[in-house]
Amino acid sequence: MVCATLLDISAVRSGELSSLRYELNAQGHDIECFHASANTPYVRGAFMRRLTAVGAGSQVFAVVLDKSTCPRPPEDLSQVYVDLFRFVLAMSHPASGDCPVYADRVPLQRSRKAIMKAVRQGAGRRAVYFHSSVSSLELQIADYCTWAVWRQIVSQDHKPMEAMGSPSLNLAVIGKG
Repeated sequence: MVCATLLDISAVRSGELSSLRYELNAQGHDIECFHASANTPYVRGAFMRRLTAVGAGSQVFAVVLDKSTCPRPPEDLSQVYVDLFRFVLAMSHPASGDCPVYADRVPLQRSRKAIMKAVRQGAGRRAVYFHSSVSSLELQIADYCTWAVWRQIVSQDHKPMEAMGSPSLNLAVIGKG
């Protein structure tokens, strides 16, 4: 499965979220950054509650493609990524062509070039920046939102979305999901 998620986090008061890291460190949790799949359930819960309190992730735009349902897997996934990314951008910012796009670095070497090329092509004239999520609280918020969407789709686990205050989820699932 491929999951592309976008959210408008321009209204996030990042000071309240970054202070959570220091609060958790003071409680004995060693937090370098917030990463949904790497953090403990306690840290995830604290982060989700703080996200809800500051209004981050109140609107999540996501497209999920179940590649196993494709009758014939595409030979070149790069066009699939371009189309998915354009679709997510159209869902979230249909009239805005100038908002910058920040994307997490792609960890898998075999798909890195295809995904980076697709994001750049799909972004049109928007500026695209690939940053490590460790360096960006906004990307950490997006990671949590993507993780919550993923849990809901793959595991039918609605708890992460509920922990985020049940945000407005604009979701398109292509395939079985």
